[in-house]
Amino acid sequence: MGDSVFDKLAEKWDKFITKSTHPVVKDFQRKERDFLDEVILEAPGGKIGLIEIGSGTGRLLFQYIDTEIDPIGNRRLKKGDLLKLKEKIAYIIGVDNSTSMMEKSIQNLMDRNLINRYMKDVFLIRMDAVNLAKKLPKFLNRYGLQDYPRIFFCMLCTLGNIPMPKRIKVLKAINKTMSPLDNFVVAVWNRERFENGIEMYEPFKGLIGNFTNRNIFRETAEIHTETGYYIHWFYAEELKEQLEKTGFRVEKLEAPKAGNAGGYCVLAVAKRSL
Repeated sequence: MGDSVFDKLAEKWDKFITKSTHPVVKDFQRKERDFLDEVILEAPGGKIGLIEIGSGTGRLLFQYIDTEIDPIGNRRLKKGDLLKLKEKIAYIIGVDNSTSMMEKSIQNLMDRNLINRYMKDVFLIRMDAVNLAKKLPKFLNRYGLQDYPRIFFCMLCTLGNIPMPKRIKVLKAINKTMSPLDNFVVAVWNRERFENGIEMYEPFKGLIGNFTNRNIFRETAEIHTETGYYIHWFYAEELKEQLEKTGFRVEKLEAPKAGNAGGYCVLAVAKRSL
C-alpha cells in the first residue's frame, strides 16, 4: 500500500478514526493510550521526548500535546498522575509520509488553538519511516532535542498498514535510531479476533473502501480493499518474533481480554537489544 492511499483519506480518516464511536475501536484506542501512559510515567529520569511513527491527523498526539484533550474518554489517570505525565514530556514529534495527513494535523493544531506550540515543542515531520535513522538525528540536533531519552510509538496498527518487506525495513530503521535508554511501544490488531474484525470493518467501508471475500486473505490475516488500503492482523508471538528479528528485546507483551476490545489488541514495549 502506497502513501498516496492515505493522501486521499486524510479528511475521512480524521472523522472515522479520531472521532470514531465504534465501541471496539474506541476501547482499543483507550487501551493503547492507557498502555502508553504507563510507559511514559514509568520512564526513569526526567523529561522525555515522544515520537510517533505514522501520526496521521494527530489522533493520539493531541492527547499528549494537551492532556486535557480526551476524545475517547475515561482516561484512567488521576489528576496528580496526569500532571506528572504532562511535566514528563519535553517535546512531541509526529512522523508521517502523507502530505495530506500532515496538513490536516496542522489544521487540527490551529482549530485547537495550539498552533503557537508548532515547531517549539510540537513538531510534524513528513518522512518515510524507512529513512528515520538517517534523517531524525539531524532534526533532533537542529532543535537541541538530542539529549532526551525517547519513547517511539506506532499505534492502532500503523505497523499493520505497512506490508512486508517494508515493515521489516521500518522496524530496523526505528531500532537503529534508538538509544539503549529509549522505548518502543506498539499496538496492533490481534489475529485471534480476525474473523470478528472482518465484521467490524463493515461500518468503515466508507473510509477504507469496499471489500468482498476475494479481498480477504484468511491464511495471512489480511484485507486488501479496492482503494489500495491494506491491513495485517498479528498473533502476539508473530509481533514478538518480528521485533526480535529487527534487533529489539521485548520487555512486555499483552493482549487485554476485558472490555469491548477484549482480545482485539496486542500491546508491546521493546528496547533496543544491546
